[in-house]
Amino acid sequence: MIRVGLASAMIATEDPKLAAQAIQALEIATRDDPDNSMAWYQLAIAYGRRGDIGLAALASAERFLLTGKLDDAFQQAQRAEQLLPVGSPGALRAADVRELSLRLWRDRN
Repeated sequence: MIRVGLASAMIATEDPKLAAQAIQALEIATRDDPDNSMAWYQLAIAYGRRGDIGLAALASAERFLLTGKLDDAFQQAQRAEQLLPVGSPGALRAADVRELSLRLWRDRN
């Protein structure tokens, strides 16, 4: 949680040099605590500011999946799949999130 708070403060400065450090801290935070939706939210912002829209979409998809917003998770995962290199770890994870969100949506309805 300390990493996420520090990274949030770094992102809030809008300093590109600090954004890289924020991303590093948030990547560690999401690895250590993948259920922290705030960490995914901040990571999406940081990736977006860096111009990594595919990774921003993936981080958003992860967040939406955690918060039960399955339609949004599905859409962001699709977007990430389109933007990330085919076969990359990010694209593969996006496909997993897309499929999981669809399966959970079907189970819910």
